[in-house]
Amino acid sequence: MAERYYLDALKLSPQSELILTDLAVAYEAQGKSQKAIELYERILAANPDSVIVRRRLGAIYVGQKRFEDALKQFREIERIDSDPRDARMKIGLIYFEKGDVERAATEFSLVLAADPKNDRVRFYLGVAYAELGETSRALDELAAVSDKSDYYIEARVRRATILQKDDPARAVKEIEATLEAKPDSPDLMSFLASLYREQKRYPKAVEILEKVVAKNPDNDRYRFTLGATYDEANERDKAIDQMLRAIELNPKNAAALNYLGYTYADMGVKLDEAEQLIRRAIQLEPNDGFYIDSLGWVYFKRGDYPRAIEYLERAAELAGEDPTIVEHLGDAYHQTGRNDSAMQSYRDALGTSKDATQIERLKVKIQGLGDGIRADGWPRS
Repeated sequence: MAERYYLDALKLSPQSELILTDLAVAYEAQGKSQKAIELYERILAANPDSVIVRRRLGAIYVGQKRFEDALKQFREIERIDSDPRDARMKIGLIYFEKGDVERAATEFSLVLAADPKNDRVRFYLGVAYAELGETSRALDELAAVSDKSDYYIEARVRRATILQKDDPARAVKEIEATLEAKPDSPDLMSFLASLYREQKRYPKAVEILEKVVAKNPDNDRYRFTLGATYDEANERDKAIDQMLRAIELNPKNAAALNYLGYTYADMGVKLDEAEQLIRRAIQLEPNDGFYIDSLGWVYFKRGDYPRAIEYLERAAELAGEDPTIVEHLGDAYHQTGRNDSAMQSYRDALGTSKDATQIERLKVKIQGLGDGIRADGWPRS
């Protein structure tokens, strides 16, 4: 309807920049990007100094990943606009998207030189420095983002992520301090809980996530995270309750469907229900190797080892070198007498596992198959 109106209006005034622009915007809204591009180029042929049109055209090119075409538009804006800071920021973001992080940092620095209070650009400059491995400069830029900025929380999370690599305790303190300034941020609280989980401080993680869920009782994602943390804290009944609630809130929460199904399978209970839950997850995300592993584990627990191998081999293809999936596959091979294949799977899993409990379990399985591996995991001489 709107398109017909604009086309009729163009018959009366075929060179009207206003009408052409409105029609192009309408085409964008309809997903007709090529038609919009043709109209914007038609406008620019008559008025090459139209900043608005070049900005919209550049945005379309970015969406299409035509980065060189987008750069051309924003470089022109930089040349003709009386205030080129926004164009320079967009240029920096395009370079960042292209993977030319050093050029991106240069553009962001130019914007900040003219506009030191631009927290959005300062945030992206900090991210760029982090990508370049300039950790100290990254931390400084991210720390300078104002607590009044929309980018404040994300900047602090980025700082904590950087600090977590070498100083986990400092990363925790970073987020704890941020929560004092932004105490009502559930995402910030969830991130702090994730830091505690990485440090295996499960009671602290549970304490925080229980508060998050209490404030957001109808959020299935938060309930899933709380459930997974209960499981890590060896409170499996509470984990199951949270997964059931998450699925009740959102029947399409594939992660919760799979988690609950795998939990039942691992316990060796409710295997028919476990299969139904996992198949629902796979229907939602058919190429998720972890979900397919869960289905294979259901068949393993039923004693249908050939069928288990079928799914576990597929899971290993999709999920790469995940040690749990590879160990599951080794277990299924072993049950069918394919001990050479089982041995290879166990050794592959051992080579990638970082979990101390799993590593010890794999060593026992390898020794049980007579591979000649010592208790410390090294081959006997």
